[in-house]
Amino acid sequence: MDEFDLLARCFPTTPPSPEVAERAHARLTAVMSEPSGRLRRRQALWPWTVAATAGIITAVIALIASLTPAPRPAARQATGTVPPPSLTPADANKTLLRIADSVAQRANQPNRTGAYWRLQQLSDTLMRVKAGKRTFNILAGYRYNLWLPIDQRNSAQVLRYEYVRPATPADEQIWRAAGSPLMVHRIGCLIKNCPLMRVTNAPWDCVYERPPKRPFSNLTFEDLAALPADLDELRKAMREFWQADNGQSFGFFVSRLLNAPISPAVRATALRLLAELPTTEVGEQIIDPLGRPGLTVSFNKSEEFSNRFGTDDAVRQRYITILDPRTGILLTDFASIATESADGLARDTYVQYNALEEMGWTNNKSEPQDCRQKTQPRPS
Repeated sequence: MDEFDLLARCFPTTPPSPEVAERAHARLTAVMSEPSGRLRRRQALWPWTVAATAGIITAVIALIASLTPAPRPAARQATGTVPPPSLTPADANKTLLRIADSVAQRANQPNRTGAYWRLQQLSDTLMRVKAGKRTFNILAGYRYNLWLPIDQRNSAQVLRYEYVRPATPADEQIWRAAGSPLMVHRIGCLIKNCPLMRVTNAPWDCVYERPPKRPFSNLTFEDLAALPADLDELRKAMREFWQADNGQSFGFFVSRLLNAPISPAVRATALRLLAELPTTEVGEQIIDPLGRPGLTVSFNKSEEFSNRFGTDDAVRQRYITILDPRTGILLTDFASIATESADGLARDTYVQYNALEEMGWTNNKSEPQDCRQKTQPRPS
């Protein structure tokens, strides 16, 4: 297990306020009925993640627990609840077809406009902690960056640990009332003695390594460039790749194309392919953890599960993927939302997520700054 193995496991926060949700709902309604514009920078990148497990969460805590002192945390925006569903099941998958038609209108855009394929992801995890006799929630976050050139030279993937801080202004008030301690105890971890965690609002470690030669699951740049825009041909090609990949559903495997460096025409066809699969379910309009409007989409059945939070070892949650309705890319992947309330956790709260911030070609050279290689010891 190393830091880059942790990329497959998500991190959390709570949803935006009802006012933010209402404004974003209006934006979503508008963009669903108009042609697509240029891909905005804060949209998405390749989702490299799978569901968090207890062992990996424990590894994350072990890393965070040994932090050095840093500046005290700043306040985080107040949050609210997830908007209710507004799409009917009968029409849900047709939504993907409408999005595909919109994406296909940009089919003549250039497929490559830089030397590197750049991806950036922000991940958070929500945890219950204790300081003295006071309990509150904290967020632990990291940012992942990937620079990947066609020729595989000067490539890098960088993991920078960003912060460990009170999750909301209310949590910060409790933290300050406890004396603004630099060290807090995590509640409810899966080891006998939960570790101390150091509160910090500044980046505290950075690790990099060279990424694998087949970074897009088992597809190379050449494989992606050769994918056909014809629906039948793409279905056949993806089934061949999927059979060699193993371990995940066909729908989930195809969904990885949505954030890959492919042409708009192929992305539109991938959306049509997903729309026809019985495992694909398009759900409600929602606001992602960064305040962006999107649609919840499931590419697998039975995504309900139970996980520990604080003193409760069986809090029901569900995984969701959030799709941009204008571009067909994945804004947020493997977001975990509580489907019931628990001590310190309200229903419809994001418990963990991977927010996909940037995706696209760039000419910026991939030289990690102030980062250690993953084989080097973490600074004390």
